[in-house]
Amino acid sequence: SFLPSFLPSAMLVRRLLARRQRGEPGLVLQRNEAMRRYLGLDLSLEREIERVHNGVNSLDLEPSGRYLLSGGQDKKIAVFDTVKHPGVHKTKCPAIEAVSNAHAFAVSAVQWYPHDCALFVSSGMDGVVCVWDANLMEQAEVIDHGNIVYAHALSPVATAHSLVAVASRHRDVMLYDMRTGSTTHCLQGHRREVFALDWSPRNEFQLASGGADNKGLVWDVRSSRATLFELDRYNGSQEQLTSENLSAHAGAVNGLQYAPDGLHLLTAGRDNSVRLWDATTGRNCFVNYERVTNKAQKRIGFSVTKSSLVPFLYFPNDKNIGMYNLMDGTLIRTLEAHYSPVSCCLLHPTRQELYSASNDMEILVWSPNIQPPAPPSSTGFGPAATAAAAAAAASGGGVGGG
Repeated sequence: SFLPSFLPSAMLVRRLLARRQRGEPGLVLQRNEAMRRYLGLDLSLEREIERVHNGVNSLDLEPSGRYLLSGGQDKKIAVFDTVKHPGVHKTKCPAIEAVSNAHAFAVSAVQWYPHDCALFVSSGMDGVVCVWDANLMEQAEVIDHGNIVYAHALSPVATAHSLVAVASRHRDVMLYDMRTGSTTHCLQGHRREVFALDWSPRNEFQLASGGADNKGLVWDVRSSRATLFELDRYNGSQEQLTSENLSAHAGAVNGLQYAPDGLHLLTAGRDNSVRLWDATTGRNCFVNYERVTNKAQKRIGFSVTKSSLVPFLYFPNDKNIGMYNLMDGTLIRTLEAHYSPVSCCLLHPTRQELYSASNDMEILVWSPNIQPPAPPSSTGFGPAATAAAAAAAASGGGVGGG
């Protein structure tokens, strides 16, 4: 079972009291409730996102979680207000800002500046990376990369630099200073185009990349000479393994993301697999994620839960979204509502909600659809009842039932 086994009530009380005496925060209840809400995600009956794109490639939420940023195949960039208005049965989240021709061709990726929602960065198939003033919806800086850009990334914890890493049709990962638009240096290691990038949430100088050469590389950006390590799906167990045939997947790596705590790194490959890696050593954890489908010809965006008793992975499987136990790969649920392949999905930082985008022009909101807890029974209301509620939510029906 993917549900955690709960301690007997007396032991649990002693453990909580001991933690309180040591000054540790009591997060068990909070994380258990977050897990219960994640298990109950279903297509929202209270909110929907206004349709403005012909197809959506990228989504991002600013740190407070209110404003949703989107980039589309139609060259548009839009900002949505996701707050539900009180007293209204169903809120249509409007596009409060939109730029019709933000790029000359499709927008590949969008990302808020992690430390201030007054800025965001976009990149496109026109080979341009733009820094935007979100208040004026005007370009503050334009970086002409010169090649089709598939992805870019900003560090969520950087204090010593303001670098934007760029992945493109060129095999080198380029680093630009966002303040000046100038190149600082390039990271050389891939043999073909690079599709995906992510910065470590624990180390502002550590960057991971994945490309069409089936490789996953981890860098220290203070040095452009060599990688920290290459991801090897066999953990060095194959004989005559060299740098030339060492690979993270048997197909192109088109998705890559650190877990929120930075202890693990996930990669997605066109070989229909997702792999979990130890972010410190680069060793494959050999987790088998069930029934993964990945034939995307571009970067694919997935999401990992934060502050849940059991960590979950939400991954686009063609037109559906699979919900997996992050640590053992069990497919728990399948969320079904899109009519075209899902390009990305994104978790809200505090509300246990999921946003998904697709080529069907829709951005869908998935919200917890859980029943209020039953009144205490003669045997008491405690962790066992919570576990039963979580199990019931996992097996529930509806549009998102799996």
